[in-house]
Amino acid sequence: MALIKDSENMILLLSGLTSKQDKLIGLYIGRIKQTKEYQGTQNLDQYEYISDPAKQLRTRMQAIDIDRPTIAEVQAEHQKLIGLFKDFQSLEESSADRLRNGQYHLDLVSKEKLEALKERDPDLYAKMEIMRDAGANSPAEAFRNYLKTHPNSAISAEYKQNRTPELEDRDRKRGKLFIWGGGAIGAVVFMLLGHLFQPVPFAVEIGMIMISLILFGVGMKRHTWSLRLYALGLLAAYILLLTGASFMQEFGWLPKTFNEQSLRVLHLDMLFGFAGALLGVNTGIQVNFIPFHLRFQYPTILLYIERHFLFCVLAFGIFGFVWTHAFFDNKTVYQSIAATVEKSLESISGDSETSDAKTLGTLVVTAGTANIRTEPAVTEETITGQVTKGTVLTYYDHKKVGKRTWYQVLNEDSGDLVWISEIAVQKKK
Repeated sequence: MALIKDSENMILLLSGLTSKQDKLIGLYIGRIKQTKEYQGTQNLDQYEYISDPAKQLRTRMQAIDIDRPTIAEVQAEHQKLIGLFKDFQSLEESSADRLRNGQYHLDLVSKEKLEALKERDPDLYAKMEIMRDAGANSPAEAFRNYLKTHPNSAISAEYKQNRTPELEDRDRKRGKLFIWGGGAIGAVVFMLLGHLFQPVPFAVEIGMIMISLILFGVGMKRHTWSLRLYALGLLAAYILLLTGASFMQEFGWLPKTFNEQSLRVLHLDMLFGFAGALLGVNTGIQVNFIPFHLRFQYPTILLYIERHFLFCVLAFGIFGFVWTHAFFDNKTVYQSIAATVEKSLESISGDSETSDAKTLGTLVVTAGTANIRTEPAVTEETITGQVTKGTVLTYYDHKKVGKRTWYQVLNEDSGDLVWISEIAVQKKK
């Protein structure tokens, strides 16, 4: 109960007429401790304090100390207590109204009501917990901090309803950082890992191309059209780099050391980078739990490509594969296709260069990479290509030049008979 004003005035009057100050002070303090304001300070632990104003009010109420040496000081603390308790009651009443209306942005709530709410409405209870733990007055800020590390579709939807244009802009920049950063990191890591496996047999390379195209298709299917176009742009960049290298090789703009093996290494580097970038983009999106929307403006032609992306996948994939490998033997695309057709016809008619040649045995390439040559001589001009370790070759002739034995084998890419040194192979038993 509140301290009766007449009783307080009587105590103050007697304090000026008697010398027994200590007894009067004790009587005053005892009457104050019976008031509801003071009793409220003893029950502060029965509440959960959610907002910053409520937490600050609790701290100020806990700091009240009426055990003072003079009547004036006791009275000052009592007046301060009365004001703080009124603020406490106001916060409690407004929070109770919000709770009845299903709102989660409360200042304080009793633990008893909170336990009942946990059973009755778990979703509302979860949102109140986030507000309490975040220590933020803004629901949007509290939910955003929570979503940085916790995937939750309900909180994500609530956050999108509450966030301001400023927060939406921050989320968009964060989303771009995760997309571009994930793509860049994925590309670099995969290209570095790719060097552990280069060069690889031709069949493995074809398999890698197919896996990359499948990954590309998955990346296009999973996300919005703007991210699909990003994936398409990666594939286009991959193809353009390879075709650019092929043109430079065709016109002699690359050094002589940039041969078939160099182009295959470039091809695999770009392929690994392309696959790693796609995987990095998808990973970046998955670990960023804050919703964002990318606003891109694209020309109409790109929108048309996006609507027909399956066709684009096949077209880019087939074109890139044919174009790249056509230049492994320094021929144009048309020459390479013609040579392949001619080789196929020769094998059917039996008129090929090796149709009448006698097979002497088979060889296994033991070196990491080995040059095949037009003549059994170690010169730069005789190099016509390379084969990788583990390749099995059929040989039709052998010749000793100096101290080295050379074997005549078939170049399956061109259909020509070429030579390989004994130091790079061993006979297969």
